[in-house]
Amino acid sequence: MKKFKLWILPVLFSVVGLSIVLSGCFLGPGLQNVTSEAIISGEIYGINNGATVTIRDDLGEKTTASSNSSYYYELSVKPGVRTITYSCTGYATVVKKYSILGQSQPTIDITMKRK
Repeated sequence: MKKFKLWILPVLFSVVGLSIVLSGCFLGPGLQNVTSEAIISGEIYGINNGATVTIRDDLGEKTTASSNSSYYYELSVKPGVRTITYSCTGYATVVKKYSILGQSQPTIDITMKRK
């Protein structure tokens, strides 16, 4: 009978443990929420020039878009709690916090007021 080498056990457990951890990271039930994106769109009322819409996540990553000539905007973002900032020269900045779910497509209209 061959002698079993004891040094192989820690290596085997390390490989198996790492495999379990990695499979949980990449194949977990929350994967669809991490990779799917939501489309946020809306109109900005009360302005007479283009506005900038910035969406930030809790880590500080941001996505920015400008409104078009009809004051309409559209952004693609990952789900989660997001802070949306609307800014336009000559108008008071508006900051709102929203919870964006899955591949939802919320319409968020906003009215801005002059400073």
